[in-house]
Amino acid sequence: MAAFALSTKTWEIVNVDYAEQLEKATTIPDANIKPESLQIIKALSDRQIKTQNLWSADFIKDKGEGVVVLLHGPPGVGKTYTVGTKEDSIETQLTSWFALAQRWRAILLLDEADIFLERREHKDIARNGIVSAFLRKMEFFKGLLFLTTNRVGHIDEAFISRVHVIIGFEKLDPEKRKKIWKNFLDKLHGEQRGKIRVTPNCAQFLMGNEMSAMDWNGREIRNALQTAIALAEYDMRGSEYYHEGDEITVESDHFKKVMEMNRSFRDYMNSIKNNTEEKRAQMFYGRNDAFTQDGAATATAPSGTRHLP
Repeated sequence: MAAFALSTKTWEIVNVDYAEQLEKATTIPDANIKPESLQIIKALSDRQIKTQNLWSADFIKDKGEGVVVLLHGPPGVGKTYTVGTKEDSIETQLTSWFALAQRWRAILLLDEADIFLERREHKDIARNGIVSAFLRKMEFFKGLLFLTTNRVGHIDEAFISRVHVIIGFEKLDPEKRKKIWKNFLDKLHGEQRGKIRVTPNCAQFLMGNEMSAMDWNGREIRNALQTAIALAEYDMRGSEYYHEGDEITVESDHFKKVMEMNRSFRDYMNSIKNNTEEKRAQMFYGRNDAFTQDGAATATAPSGTRHLP
C-alpha cells in the first residue's frame, strides 16, 4: 500500500506486514519558552485538530481561514525542514504540502523558512518569485502553519501583516542551560542504563559554573554530550582491560576536551571577523540576541501591524 514517509516527505510503497503501532515520542521538556506562549500554541493546535469548520473573519471566501505562527530567535534555542530553491519546484512542493496538511488536519512546520520570508529586492527576481508564491499559498491555507527563522530582521514587510502570532525565543541563560543538561542526562540514563554512565562528579561538573559559562545553545550542548561519549568509548576501547559490552564511563575530562576545542574555534572565528557571535548576528542577520523581552515574548499581530517583539 502507499504511505507518506514523514522522514523523507515522500510517498512510498510499504509492506503492511511490517506496519506497527507508532510509539509515542518522549516528551521534551520546554526549557526556553514562556508559559503564556506555550498556552497559545496548545490552544491553536487543539482548535486545529478538534474543530471541523473553523470560522473565518475574512470577507473573501476561503481566504484567511488558517493560522500562521512565526517562531524567531537565535539558533539552537528550541524553534524546529528544509526545501529546494528553484521557484517552480518550490511552488509545486508548497501546493502538495499545504494540501496534505489541510486534508489530514496536520500541523505544518517549515523550519528555517528564510527563503520564503526574506525581504524582496528589485535585483533578485527569482527569490522575489519564491516569496510571492509562498504568500499566495499561505493566504488560502486553512490549517495551522508554524515557521521558524533566526533572521527576523530580514523578513519581508508584506509577510508580517499575515502572521497571527509571533513568539520570540530568547538566548539561553546559565539556568536554562543547566536545565537542558539535566534533560539530556536524564534521557541518557533512561535509555542507555547499563551501557553508558556519566559519573556523579562529571554530572556535578556539567551543572557547575565553568560549564554554565560556555555560551552554548541546545544543539551545541547535545553535540558536546555526543562527542564526550565518543571520547569516553575511544579511551575505554584502548584499554587492555576493556571487553565488548562493558559499560562506557564518561568523565568530566572528556567534556573539558570538548570545551577547549570549542573555545579555540570561537576565539579563532572572533579574531577573523573581529566581532563576537552576538555582534555578527545583529549586523548581518537582523537579530538582537542580547534583547530580553521582559514577559512580552508573545505578541499578537493584528492586521496591518508592523511591530516585531
